[in-house]
Amino acid sequence: MAAAADEKARQTEDASSCCSLYRCLCSWRRACSPRIPRVAPGRDYLCIPAGADDSPAWSVLVGLLSGTCTAISDDSVLGLHRFRVARSGRILGGSDDALDILHTVRTTEGCSGIASAAAALTPDGRSLCLFSEHLDPGKVSAIPRAHQLRLTYENPSDRRKNTRSTITTSALPRLPSERPMRCRPVSAAGHLWAPNIELELLNSKCVVGMLRLDRDAGRWEKAGDAFAFPLDRKELTNGRWVGPLFQGYAVLHDDTILVSLRADQGLLTFSCSDCTWTQVTTTKDTHTPYIPILGRGIYIKQYVTEDGDHEDEDDGTVYFLRDNKAFAHKLCYYQDQEDQRRKLKLEPPAMIDFVCPFGEEGYGFLTHLGGRLMCSVWISTLLHCSCQFLHVLITTFRVRSTSAEQKGIDIVHSTCRRLDVFPVGLPMHEFCFLQ
Repeated sequence: MAAAADEKARQTEDASSCCSLYRCLCSWRRACSPRIPRVAPGRDYLCIPAGADDSPAWSVLVGLLSGTCTAISDDSVLGLHRFRVARSGRILGGSDDALDILHTVRTTEGCSGIASAAAALTPDGRSLCLFSEHLDPGKVSAIPRAHQLRLTYENPSDRRKNTRSTITTSALPRLPSERPMRCRPVSAAGHLWAPNIELELLNSKCVVGMLRLDRDAGRWEKAGDAFAFPLDRKELTNGRWVGPLFQGYAVLHDDTILVSLRADQGLLTFSCSDCTWTQVTTTKDTHTPYIPILGRGIYIKQYVTEDGDHEDEDDGTVYFLRDNKAFAHKLCYYQDQEDQRRKLKLEPPAMIDFVCPFGEEGYGFLTHLGGRLMCSVWISTLLHCSCQFLHVLITTFRVRSTSAEQKGIDIVHSTCRRLDVFPVGLPMHEFCFLQ
């Protein structure tokens, strides 16, 4: 046992000596907030009181797309990886352990590759709705395909402790959209929705629509009228933000979807009750830029304190991760005097704190565990090092109330893990989603 432990320590030390990411750890303090603790393989940061509940409470899913560089290749594969978090906020497992591989999604037969992927939990919380866009041979655009992935346990009565599970896949009705990177699943108000974006460059406008899954009818149906607004072409080429036009979203009050686009006017809300779009009011004369939500934003309206009390966040706050920084959108509603509708007004988001010092080596997403406890996952998708795996930095933290005198986050557990990737030609990786 001692010899095996010594051998593992020696391998970790050898990897640390040749990996450029590990060499950057010495400049952690200069690259990050002094409140963010330095971690490395074999060196976790843990701030949990003695006797805290370390029983498994949450299972977090990571979606990583791998393929050959510079092209949508026929060897592309979407890997679904998992780790667990205890109720105390401790990330279960050991430092530098590999994340569990739950499932793989490979290129559909007859297609030449997977272009992108997005996912959302189904309304019952028991399955995952997956949109994966497969490129058909001879076509320049990828066609999104919808599937439902259901996790089943060998011992359903003790699923928190049971690690042996399987995933069954079933096809959902085909999506009518044929535009790549502009459609993703959202779970809200007891239904699955699919916001979709259409660009009309000749008319210099953007059209945002919504689909809703009707399981009884076996199809995706158009929900309400589409919303169109003018879009300057320069925003698509000279903008500060990169990536698809549809950047992210958040579900508010369980019946409103906030959509964030890569454009100055790109903040919209969709009401699931009456299927109407409304443009969010923003401040025009601010010198602080609006930062698009990346991936799934976390909405908190009311949370339970450690003493069991309920505390409100006024109209609520949306938290998200961008460039390894945690941001907060404070929501504010007002009554429009013209149409007498209750509308949302957003100021530019406030930066709360850094959660990771590595800005150019990869990127991450944020997910909500419970109350004020959140989890950020960063993956070294852009780092070129000699390691045969990707580096993962996982951090659980509690965000302080927006009414607190000193705003920020309190780190609970921060640890380094490994993500084993699937062999492809010239590897290119995309961190697609975190659930």
